[in-house]
Amino acid sequence: MYRPISGEELRERYAAGERDFAEFTINDAELSGDFTGINLINARLDGVYMGGVIFINADLRSAVLTDASFQAANLTNADLRGCDLRGTKFRSTNLTGADLRDAVFGNTSFVGANLTGTNFSGVTLNASIRNAIFLNTIMPDGSIRTS
Repeated sequence: MYRPISGEELRERYAAGERDFAEFTINDAELSGDFTGINLINARLDGVYMGGVIFINADLRSAVLTDASFQAANLTNADLRGCDLRGTKFRSTNLTGADLRDAVFGNTSFVGANLTGTNFSGVTLNASIRNAIFLNTIMPDGSIRTS
C-alpha cells in the first residue's frame, strides 16, 4: 500500500534528517532538491517532473517511474534495479555508476545522458540514446563499452 506524500513534505522531512521513504507515492507533478542517499524503494513517482533533482547514492529499487522526467538530474551511483522506467526521460542526466539491472524499459530516453559505468545487465533496451556517453558501461549482453 502506497502512502501519499507531497514534494514539499518530502523535502521538509528529508531536511529534518529522515531518509526512508519506501513505498511512498509522490502526489505532485514536480519534485526538486537534493535527496542524496534517500530510500525510495518501491516508491511511485510516475509522471513526476524531476528537473535538476539530486539522487546521488539513492535507493530506488523497484520504484515505479513511468513517464517521469529527469531533466539535468544527478543519479550518480543510484540503485535503480528492477524499476519500471517505461516512458521515462533521462535528458542530460548524470547516471554515472547507476545500477539499472533488471529494470523495465520501453520508449525510455537517454538523450545526452552520461551513462559512464552504468550497469544495464539483464535488461532489454527499447530506448533513445542519442548523444549519450557510454564509457565503461555494462550492456545487456554483458559486454563493456569503453568509448
